[in-house]
Formats: sequence, structure tokens, C-alpha cells
Amino acid sequence: MGFIKRNLLSAFALFAVAVFVWAIWAAYNAKKAVDEAREAQSIIEEVDSFRLEDLLAGDAIEPLDASATLLESAHERLSRPLMRPAHWLPVLGRQIKAADDLSSGISGVLRVASSSVRDIRSGFDEDSSVLARMRLVSENVGLVEDAIQAADLGDGNALISVLAETRAEVVDRFDRLRATASRVRASTSAVAELLDGPENHLLLIANNAEMRAGSGMILTTGVLRTQGGAVVVTDLGSSFYRNLEPGAVELTKTYEDHFGFAEVETEWRNLGLTPRFPETAESALRMWQAATGEALDGVILVDPFMLEALLAGMGPVTVDGLDYTEDNILEYLLHGQYLTIDVEQTNTERRQAERSLAPAILSAALTRDHDLDEFVPKVARALAGRHLLLWSPDADRQAAWAEAQLDGELVPNSLSLAFSNRSPSKLDYFIEVRTGMKASVEGDVRSVEVEIAIDNVVDPSEEPLYITGPQPTDETPVELGEYVVLVTANTPGAAVDSRFDGVDDLEVAGGDGPTRIVATSTSVMPGERQTVVLRFELPVEVTELRLEPSARYWPIAWRLGDTDHRVDEPFVVDLESLPPID
Repeated sequence: MGFIKRNLLSAFALFAVAVFVWAIWAAYNAKKAVDEAREAQSIIEEVDSFRLEDLLAGDAIEPLDASATLLESAHERLSRPLMRPAHWLPVLGRQIKAADDLSSGISGVLRVASSSVRDIRSGFDEDSSVLARMRLVSENVGLVEDAIQAADLGDGNALISVLAETRAEVVDRFDRLRATASRVRASTSAVAELLDGPENHLLLIANNAEMRAGSGMILTTGVLRTQGGAVVVTDLGSSFYRNLEPGAVELTKTYEDHFGFAEVETEWRNLGLTPRFPETAESALRMWQAATGEALDGVILVDPFMLEALLAGMGPVTVDGLDYTEDNILEYLLHGQYLTIDVEQTNTERRQAERSLAPAILSAALTRDHDLDEFVPKVARALAGRHLLLWSPDADRQAAWAEAQLDGELVPNSLSLAFSNRSPSKLDYFIEVRTGMKASVEGDVRSVEVEIAIDNVVDPSEEPLYITGPQPTDETPVELGEYVVLVTANTPGAAVDSRFDGVDDLEVAGGDGPTRIVATSTSVMPGERQTVVLRFELPVEVTELRLEPSARYWPIAWRLGDTDHRVDEPFVVDLESLPPID
């Protein structure tokens, strides 16, 4: 009996020693896994916030691979057979299992992302067509989207704070990357379909030296024709040569309801009075068919900012002996080209050169190689800022443009401020807009106040009359350098009583798609500031607004509580974080 007891005690002691040794070993493995995961996290933070343009950069591949290797090692440590008993522990086991699942799920996505980036970059290095490149991007970005969708990040319940926070951050980053990948896959697939053709699209070339709502004034129109990856631009001409007689065409609802005073069909340059591009594009397509008899497949709008982005990473484009690069094209198109104009001249040569630039740059962008590390970030910023807009009457194609956020449409909680130049000038290059927003709650109503300061910083002594106005050939009654502007606000669809302080008779008021639109005119003399105050009420449950980019040369500067933000891409503001209305 004593022998059995001694053996049992010995066995128990050996078991205890084994458990102790195993616990030390398991703790060591868990600590090493945690260290590897932390190192992976510090490396992956170099890839910013999982934006697609960051992932496509060449210097993103190494941190992606390094992080994946570390996380795979952590997963291997935590999933070893001898670690299995630790998974069964009541509290600690949940944490170990969660860390294991996170390591495995994240590393799998990083490996797919790394492989996809390599394939895209190598494909762009080859002598391939833009059509082939669009298909390559669509396929590989789709693999990343699918990998994120399939990633198993484990159970997020009852985790310790550090692990719960890490998992939440990963989920947030993956959600944003998946959304971006979905947009890119949809857009590149639609672009590939467009390039494959045969298709014919109305090409609108806008200039932001003279603004409309959400884009520059449409000064040039033509047709972009595609087939088998080849692109040809035809029928380019100044938009005012294609004006129609009043009533020649029925425009879309917003133009018919709100902008009859502008007689848009008689003046293409009055298109764009709403920031909702689908309204402008469909009206433009109807006008083109009425003017030429040709029915087209859709509408594409580009402006100087998009041309600047397309020049990034591919070298200069030469037109009439002059080299245009990403460093000089914006200043030339928005300002420099007007400096030597005699207002008595017809500007025939200048306008012809301006019309030649966009097709030349588009052609170069479609046929030359690009430095992706320069090209992708510039194009991504231009796309986010409304500098390329697309519309199609085909529901499936339009859905792709909408998913890619290239359709120029507003959403129900949009707040868009626009400033349409109504003076014969190119003054928008010299106009800066600063805004401050406040919000207060009383009962079930949230009141919003937006103070808008418009600064005219032009020095008329330094600029020609073609820029400052007035021009002898124009009968618009303006003073030297006076900026006459239609201030337009698209407020959320749930807003009521949208108004401007001191304005009894709004020039525009009513519904505009998912939003409400109001507008009034004012003017700003050189060196002066004009302040306009917008107010509206929302249901208290509306806590966020999406500030829309204006496509202006100087993006609108917003003062949001203690922070300043220039809105050159959609930006969501938390109304509950704003200071109260005085």
C-alpha cells in the first residue's frame, strides 16, 4: 500500500513537473507569438491605413511579406499540437485561440495582397495595352477583395482589451480595404468593357478657372470613341458653337425645376449648376443629340486636375512645340494661358491649343508606361476630388460608376457647397473659401450653422482684363475684378428650412435628388471678403454629414471644432463633436 502511495506521489510529482514545464514552454511560445504579432503590426503600419494606393506602391511589398512571415510564425507557434491544451483553458484559452485566428486570417490576406501587387506591377512593366492592364488590375484587386471576404478572424467575444482593440482595428482596416477593392474592381472592369467597345461617349472638358457646381465650366465638347482598346477623340469644339434654341430639348428634372432662368440649352457653359453629375450628364447627352443627331453611349468629364494626374510618372506631352508636365499644366490651364490675351482678339489659336491638350494627354496616358509609385496616388486623389466623372444611361454600367464613386452623385446626408462664377472672368483661381460649422440640439431638432467666407485675393493691377473682367465684348454689368457668384448649397434630404441669413427670396429652392438645394447670388470685390451664413435643421438622430469636394483650385477649408480640414475628397463630420451655435 505504501509502495502504491509512493508511486502515486511520484507520478503526481512528475505530472506536476511536466505541467509546470509545459506551462513555461506554452507561455514562452505565447510570448514569442505576441512579440511576432507586435512586430508585424509595427511593420504593417508603414503601409498607412490600407488604402489601395499605398498597397500598390513598390515599397509596400516588403512590409507585406515581412508581416505575413511574422504572423505565419505566430500562427504556427499557437497552433502546435502541444499548444492545444492551452486552447481548452476557460479564459486564457479563448485569448490564445483568438490570437491564433487573427494571425492566420491576417497573414492569409497579406500574402494574397503581396502576390496581387507583384502581378499588377509586373503586368504594368510589360508592353501591354491599357485594356489588358485594366483587366489585370480588376482580376488581382478582386483576389484581394475575395481574400478579405473569406478571412476568418475568429470569435471577437470576451477578449481582453488589448486583443479586442487589435481585432477591431484589423476589422476596420479590412472593411475599408475591401470597400476600396470592390470599387476598383468594379471601375476597372467597367473601363475595360468601355475600352473594348465599340462605344462612343460624349467628352466634356471643363476648366476650373471658371467654376460651376462640383466641376469647372464645360468649355469644350467632343466624342471619345473606343474599340478593341484603341481610343480616338473626334468632333472637338468649343461648347458655345453647339448651343441650341430655347426649348429645343427637355432637360432633366433639376434643370427644368430650378435653373430655367439660366436657359441651359442655349448655353452649354451653364451646365453644372447642380453638383449632381447624373443630372448634368443626362442633360448634356440630350443636348448633344439635339445639336448633332448622334446618340451616344455615355458621358465622360475631365478637368485640368485629372490631366495633371495622368501626366504623373510618364514624362512630358508635347503640343505645338511646348512641353506640358505635371509641374506646369495646372498653372497654365487655370491662369498662364490667359496672361497674354488681348480681349479684342478671338483667341482662336489659344483655344485650339487648349482643345488639343486633353486628347494628347489621354492618348499618351493610354499608350505610355507609367511609374506606378507616382501615378497611382495622384490619380487616386484626382478621382476622389471629382476631377473625372462618368455617367451612363445603361443601369449596370452606371451602377459600376456609382460603386467606384465616379458618378458624381450626392447621398442623402451630403452637404455640398458650390460657387458658380457669374461674371465674365477667370477669377476662381483667385477665390478662397473658408467655412466654419456649428450645431446645437433642442428637443428632437438639430440646428446646423455654416458660416461661409469668400475671399477675392486678385490684384487687378497684376492681371489682364480677360482674367479680372469686365470684358468689352460682354454686357454683364461688373466692376473691375468683381467676382459675381451663385452660392449653392445641397443640404441633406432630411433637412428642413434650408436658408441663407438675410435672404428672403432664394433663386433656387427645392429637392435635388437625395438632397435639398438652395442658392443665392452675391459678389466680392478685389481684396475683400463676403460672408454668407447657411442654416438648416435636421432630425436629432442625424449625427453625421458627408462634406463633398468642390473641385476648386483651392479646396474649401473647413473649421470643424478644434481642427481644420481642406475637403478635397468626401469627408464625414460628426455633428455631435461640433461647437454649439452661439
